[in-house]
Amino acid sequence: MNVGAYLVQNEVKFMPTLQRLTKAMSNSDWTPTHPEGPYASDGWRVIKFIENGKPTAFYDRHKREIDEIVAEFKCPVHMLVLYSMLPGATLHPHRDVSATLELGRLRFHVPVVTHPDVDFLVSRKKVPMHEGQLWAINTSYLHAVNNRSDVDRIHLVLECEANDWVWSVLPRKDLRWYGHCLFFAGLLVGKGLRAALTDRERLRSYVHMGKFAVNQFGKSLGRKN
Repeated sequence: MNVGAYLVQNEVKFMPTLQRLTKAMSNSDWTPTHPEGPYASDGWRVIKFIENGKPTAFYDRHKREIDEIVAEFKCPVHMLVLYSMLPGATLHPHRDVSATLELGRLRFHVPVVTHPDVDFLVSRKKVPMHEGQLWAINTSYLHAVNNRSDVDRIHLVLECEANDWVWSVLPRKDLRWYGHCLFFAGLLVGKGLRAALTDRERLRSYVHMGKFAVNQFGKSLGRKN
């Protein structure tokens, strides 16, 4: 993917099921996505159905609906959640250094409830997401969210293994893709070196992570689509 965000479908078939699923959630089902740390926010909430490739209690309660949704994605699903951004909530600009397309995974977003005053930014540009659309988001690109509206913005988000099917729904690679891969690799190397210098006991784990990253980069660069 060449610019970080790509519209895959204008309307998903499972939207009515997704809307029923969302309406079935009670306010007590939502929990803070990150109660602590740099992403801490009471306004950014989550309901987890699949976590680390395993079903949760919410999946068991809504198995029929989740199975219908997952069936549309011809790839292993490692995470499936509903994300809520309450009015006034923000998520500052950042990049994810794991679970990115360069490292073999990709995130899909389906807006369930949104508003023109919700700013979803990728590479500092607003992505015009509409309810029921399917978007592919590569989180190695700088991204941020700002809910300036008076509605509770809700997205279905899936994190999937980037298999042949995933690559088949993405645009063909161009020079921007390869340039971003090199840029992102530099970010990973720099982050690993800084962490290793401040915590030498973790140096071995960073070396292992680096080997994995190099292997995944090789696969991503060599894959044709």
